[in-house]
Amino acid sequence: MSTYLVGFGVNKGEFPNEKTGDMISYSNRSLDCITDNGQNDKSYGFSCFHIKKIRMSDLACSLGVPERDDSVDTALKNMCKKEIELVYAPKNNTLEIVGVRPVFKK
Repeated sequence: MSTYLVGFGVNKGEFPNEKTGDMISYSNRSLDCITDNGQNDKSYGFSCFHIKKIRMSDLACSLGVPERDDSVDTALKNMCKKEIELVYAPKNNTLEIVGVRPVFKK
């Protein structure tokens, strides 16, 4: 069973801190993937899914690249149409996707 990255989006901007009014910057990525996991006698082929938000800093860590937008975007572009592994971590009392890694076949 395999999962592939087929595209991604960049979501960057700023919002005000409600208490201080200071501007807080954010840089997130949304990922578009396909997978053949979950196939059975009634389901065949690939299913599409969208990962709505992963912090750029979390992606940089999972990819082993510098924590910069250009480094993360270059790594993701190089991974498009290639097999990936999803990286999970506990956040807010649930298990969330916090990154991806390329799959290297031996």
